[in-house]
Amino acid sequence: MSVPTLNTLPGATNSNSYCSLLEAEDYFDNHVYKDTWDVSDAEQQTRALLLATRLLDEHMLWNGDKVATTQALRFPRSGNLDRDGNDVSWTTIPKALINATAEFASNLLISDRTLEDDTRGYSKMRAGDLELTINQSDRKQVIPESVSSMLSFLGRPKSKQSNKLFRC
Repeated sequence: MSVPTLNTLPGATNSNSYCSLLEAEDYFDNHVYKDTWDVSDAEQQTRALLLATRLLDEHMLWNGDKVATTQALRFPRSGNLDRDGNDVSWTTIPKALINATAEFASNLLISDRTLEDDTRGYSKMRAGDLELTINQSDRKQVIPESVSSMLSFLGRPKSKQSNKLFRC
């Protein structure tokens, strides 16, 4: 099996990652917890960056609008502001998104965040006098909180509530 190639060209029809291996290395050069990244080989890192990008595009509700209908990824986008209220360039990938993609990729190298929780479906378990009630609100989300925080000014993670229809 061949190693996939990363294409980070903003707006291209064949882009597949928001972060290159070099950009990820730069991010982790200043990261305290970089061991997971450092012990992974280039193929694992590449696959993690590809999956992180795909999951971000699938699980985030991004602010603004895609620049072109032909672009493969959901960024670049127009109509975004940075944390200080300045316009985010619609011709580039924001640095925060590059860094968040690297951070998410590192998380994916540790565990598969797309797996269902082991206790899914249980609200109570009893074995003799021992009773365990599962807290349904603390389920692991696909997008780690650290990553969604890094991206909070660009969008927000989709919630399970966003798919429900409410009647007034």
